[in-house]
Amino acid sequence: MDLFFKLNKQQVFFHQIYEKKGIVLPNPLDIERIPKPWEGDRVKEVVGAGRLDKQKNFPLLIEAFAKFYKSHSDYVLKIYGDGPLREELIRYAESLLPKDAYCFPGRTTELLEKIKSASMFVLSSDYEGMPNVVIEAMAMGMPVISTDCPSGGSSYLIQNGNNGILTPVGEVDALSEAMCKVAESEKFAIKISREAEKIKNVLDAEVVAEKWREYLDEISKG
Repeated sequence: MDLFFKLNKQQVFFHQIYEKKGIVLPNPLDIERIPKPWEGDRVKEVVGAGRLDKQKNFPLLIEAFAKFYKSHSDYVLKIYGDGPLREELIRYAESLLPKDAYCFPGRTTELLEKIKSASMFVLSSDYEGMPNVVIEAMAMGMPVISTDCPSGGSSYLIQNGNNGILTPVGEVDALSEAMCKVAESEKFAIKISREAEKIKNVLDAEVVAEKWREYLDEISKG
């Protein structure tokens, strides 16, 4: 995965002067705080996390899960986080799902520990930068599904079908179908989990620091 090359594509979002002269480097991943990949059977939970606001488009996740739930009623949707849309989202989930099929646990300082055993992590955002929660979920070896949202976000991390699944922004059916694929094929879920975990090799703090050193050496010579 040549993530550094892919990240450079983010330069097109800046003024042409910066696009020509700039370089995009990722934030380092603190490997020490990432829990080890879950071993054994996964809990039948679909999890999402983030600020409960418009950008994250949690209504999309709720609606997609409701479709998924029709054929997978042994699963529960858990959405971690807090924000201005909390009560609205709870009412929306209540209108589509039985009460025991969803929960909103709120914010937690132990998010990674709480979600590491879940069957899949889903990001439903309309737009993102470089989503840390996706990086961390992948580094834990979780099956990850994400909308292919601008400015690139998850598409710089996920090779569709190889180490996760990308779905078009706002498309309920595509997101629901992706959930079904992960839930119904253990072989596929294990494959994308193991490939996802390799993100640690790319974003390890030492690797990123070396890229920074190379860049600083280059500009000091210029």
